[in-house]
Amino acid sequence: LAFLAIAILNLASSLVHGLGSGSFAMAACWLALAVFAVLCGGIPCDQHAMALNGLGWFVVVTAVVGILAAAGVLPPEGTMAAGRLCILFEYSNATGIWFGMGALVLASSDDGRLRSLGVLPLFALLLTKSVGAIVVTAVALAVVAIWGLRRHEELHAVLLAASWVGAVGSFAVYLVMPRVGAAAVVVVVAVMLGFGARLKSGASLTRVVVLVAGGLTLAAVVGVLVWEPARWAQAQETFAERLVQKHDGLSLLVAQPWLGVGPGQWAELYGDVQTADYIATVNHCSYLQMALDGGIVAPVIFAAVTGFAVVQCARRGNFLWAMAGAMLLVHSIFDFDLSFFALQFFLVLLVSSANDDVSERH
Repeated sequence: LAFLAIAILNLASSLVHGLGSGSFAMAACWLALAVFAVLCGGIPCDQHAMALNGLGWFVVVTAVVGILAAAGVLPPEGTMAAGRLCILFEYSNATGIWFGMGALVLASSDDGRLRSLGVLPLFALLLTKSVGAIVVTAVALAVVAIWGLRRHEELHAVLLAASWVGAVGSFAVYLVMPRVGAAAVVVVVAVMLGFGARLKSGASLTRVVVLVAGGLTLAAVVGVLVWEPARWAQAQETFAERLVQKHDGLSLLVAQPWLGVGPGQWAELYGDVQTADYIATVNHCSYLQMALDGGIVAPVIFAAVTGFAVVQCARRGNFLWAMAGAMLLVHSIFDFDLSFFALQFFLVLLVSSANDDVSERH
């Protein structure tokens, strides 16, 4: 119902502003998402987990293809842009959050092989060099580690921490020698497949691995400042630019708050209120872009319903699924992830409730 309401708001905005039939595409996307949500709500728990396992294998395949392209084994066209992995979305930041969410889906799987392959999406995440996606994922992994220790579910925490250590270590090698770094992650995968499925963790082991992961993350931050200062400077510039975009977007929204300026019209109108030099066909705050498309009520509905769904997902015992959904919602504050409906479909599949009682899952 929430997605249907947003579809209607987008349609109404298109009609009020006298836009062409092409502007109805946004309303159609929201309508499709509403239908998908209804379908997901009818999937029994075991089939829901099976569907996410299938999605997990797709995440693994896309990570492998991306790693091979980054190492120069496959052609970079459509996969790499300016030295950054951008597979699937042709936009590195969206690709980054895709792999961050995918890593948690793999960690939550009942399939031991998938749980042991978590290093692949995490390494692919680092290849995107998306500072925002990497930070959001690192924070999510820290939350999962704390949750695992408190709930005595150390296995998930230790596997994710070990995967993060392997991904960061391999990426450090990749920055110096790309093909050797790609080979290093293959070695890590082999080790994880050999020992990860049989790992019997305890709280003490988990604390050691988590501490190592934290220390390595700190070292990685220092390494980026040394080896990739240009990327760090670029990230700071783009962050400042996005704050300006928020200011300019609010200027447009204040003039027409209830139905916005019309789907897709930001690209046509932001030049009238632009306060800095930038080019952006989509506002880099997903929620502000949603308000510009269909009015201020649209993001309020979306945030309320999806936030509630994430909380309920966690309460049903699917903490890692909920955390993956929360990652997308948080990252979307500073990027236009929600303009990629594939990521929205991913979110709906993660947090949709099944008709039958859901047994405790982790």
